[in-house]
Amino acid sequence: MRIALLNIQYYPNVEGGAEISTQKLAEELAKSNDVYVIADGEYTGEYKTVNDVKVIRMPARIQYRNKIERVLTRCYKIQCYKLLKHILQEIQPDVLHTNNLHDFSVIVWKVAYELKIPVVHTLRDYTLLQTVRKYEQLIHKHFSNTVSIATAPSHFTLDIFKSRGYFRKSLKCVAIPNAIDVDKEKFQVRLENAYNRSDDLVVRFAFLGRYHKDKGVDWLISVFDKTELNAELHLFGKGELTKKSEEIISKNEKIYDHGFLKEDDLLKELENIDVIVAPSLWDEPFGRVILDGYKNACPVIITNRGGMPEVVDDKKTGVILENETDQGLTDALLFMNKRENIRKMLPFIKEKLGDYTVQEQARSFSKLYQMAIEKHR
Repeated sequence: MRIALLNIQYYPNVEGGAEISTQKLAEELAKSNDVYVIADGEYTGEYKTVNDVKVIRMPARIQYRNKIERVLTRCYKIQCYKLLKHILQEIQPDVLHTNNLHDFSVIVWKVAYELKIPVVHTLRDYTLLQTVRKYEQLIHKHFSNTVSIATAPSHFTLDIFKSRGYFRKSLKCVAIPNAIDVDKEKFQVRLENAYNRSDDLVVRFAFLGRYHKDKGVDWLISVFDKTELNAELHLFGKGELTKKSEEIISKNEKIYDHGFLKEDDLLKELENIDVIVAPSLWDEPFGRVILDGYKNACPVIITNRGGMPEVVDDKKTGVILENETDQGLTDALLFMNKRENIRKMLPFIKEKLGDYTVQEQARSFSKLYQMAIEKHR
């Protein structure tokens, strides 16, 4: 099967979880298929092969000549039409799997429709809903009817779009969770280390991700600072913290800001982490950080937001906050600060990981691709 995936960015240009998810899926599919990825970048007319995936880039983030052009074309970027059509005609994929359409816009679906290429789309965020003008949403809804199959990493995200009238003519709408690569031997070592850590060692909590108020990082810092815990809080990410958070970190010797680390360096740091905290204050489409925690034999603390509760079994693989109060987060931190509670969760985490393998995800998407292709025959 010849598969083309499209996402606004692709390795080594990583802006978030969508790029990581797209790459892992593409590389797994490439083991038994001919796989191409289209992403933003300078167009050279040549493919660059990365781990058996053929990557071609074309400019999607273009400079608008004036405000009128920006208003008229940002949700339907006619400037991408000609080159995108040329690339797809050259690839001649059996199916096109679109992901984040940022800056490409839904004109991608129009091109695929004209070329009679079935489309599977994955909703990785809420961009198609976030429109300034009503006609933009009408355009998005209209062209969503050309999508053969719509997917999302959580039922929560999928249901939002369906309730707003998107993908009404799609053959199927289905939730397929994100996936993660797991080295079984390394995981077993980390699992045993987590079991065997002495009760005398302080529990190490960690936050992974963007430093943004919506991610709850400032809230976490404030609550951790007020809670008398024999524990440490480690922050890994990039962005801006509030001045108050920076002041707390400068005075609290138990809070460490490591900033953004490359994947290999981050994995080394996570070997010594006990609990991942994802206190998001917005509706996460999935919450990939939860899988990062599981992969490192760490239970998680999450808010009851978006798709995250679909990935966590409360009091088994983590703690789901009933409400977003300081007391609720404090209670969760206190609960996880007992190693006996962490140890009880480790067998459930090992079992849970089996639901999120890249191999299983690739099998699920392959079945959907075949379904979409057969519909177009």
